[in-house]
Amino acid sequence: MHRLLRVRCFYLIVPMRVLLFFNPCTRLTFVSSIQTKMTRVIIVDNEATFRKGLKTILQNIGDVDVVAEASNGEEFLKLIDEITADLVFMDVKMPVLDGVEATRKAILSHPGLHIIGFSSYENEDYINRMVEAGACGYLTKSGDNYDLLSQIINNPDAGIFPGAKKF
Repeated sequence: MHRLLRVRCFYLIVPMRVLLFFNPCTRLTFVSSIQTKMTRVIIVDNEATFRKGLKTILQNIGDVDVVAEASNGEEFLKLIDEITADLVFMDVKMPVLDGVEATRKAILSHPGLHIIGFSSYENEDYINRMVEAGACGYLTKSGDNYDLLSQIINNPDAGIFPGAKKF
């Protein structure tokens, strides 16, 4: 979101979170910054390379703080008692404790938590099981999800995102 500022005869378009004062006779001067809320994210996946890649993508979207990572559902359940998060990206198929059971247990103990299922499989059974366990949505790892990830980060309460598949 941008704000149009008029200073004498100059117009500046600046992001709403940063307000600038422009004096045409001097230099551009920083006045204040409005603190934006960072979305606190946990990534749960047994593949370290996927966690690293997703973390990079989320940080490029902006206003994201990846506060923790876990390689299985059991590690994740230990984390959520110690670390607060707004959003969790949960792989469905993992060793020790899978994403479906981890989601079910996490939602019971933290009902306001937003969990998005993530899997290599575009399988209707996996999707239904994740949603029944309490996940807010489901994305496949193989798709180009940048725009959807951006929408999820900016509004995790939305639930259904344009371009998401319904089964």
